[in-house]
Amino acid sequence: MILKYNVFTLMWAVIILLLTLLAGGASSNIKMVSLDKVIHCSIFAVQSFLLIVGLKKQHSYSYLKFNAGKVSILATTVFGILVESIQGIIPARSFEWTDMLANMAGAFIGFLVFLLIYKTRLT
Repeated sequence: MILKYNVFTLMWAVIILLLTLLAGGASSNIKMVSLDKVIHCSIFAVQSFLLIVGLKKQHSYSYLKFNAGKVSILATTVFGILVESIQGIIPARSFEWTDMLANMAGAFIGFLVFLLIYKTRLT
C-alpha cells in the first residue's frame, strides 16, 4: 500500500532525475544564479511535500506514518545530495555546493508547507 500513496512522489523523483541529470538540461541555461537556486529549492520542496502526504496516507508502516516529516526531510535531503553528487561525474554538468544546499532547504520548506496546509503537527 505504501507505493499506492507514493506514486506521485516516485513520478516527481523521476522528473527531477531527468531534469537535473541530463547533460545540458534546462536549468543549465538559466543565467540568474538566484533563480537557479529558487528552482532547486522549489522542486525539492514539492518532493518533500509529496512524500509526507504519501507517508501519512499509508497504513502499512506505522513508523513511517507517524514520523513522515522526519523521514521525508531525511529522504529528500539524501536524494538531493545524491543527485548533486551524480551531476559532478556527468559531462557538461557540475557539482555545486549551493545547489545541494538549495535542495536541502527545499526539503525543509516542503515540510513547512505541509504544516501550513494541513495545520497539524507531525509527531
